[in-house]
Amino acid sequence: QMRLMEAVDGLVIALGDNDRDVRYQAVIGLAQLIGQNQWAPAIGTFENDEQKYLDHWKEWARTR
Repeated sequence: QMRLMEAVDGLVIALGDNDRDVRYQAVIGLAQLIGQNQWAPAIGTFENDEQKYLDHWKEWARTR
């Protein structure tokens, strides 16, 4: 459980990275760890509406 939360914390921080690929991997990693596969978009979908996914996971992180 502790390792999972450490991984989640790292991914949440990565949502704010300067590199879009890092942000994408953070979104995918969170979706897989948490089990919200509907929030794990294909790369093209993410590129077209990145903020939607970042907002979702940032809000999730605030309220977990």
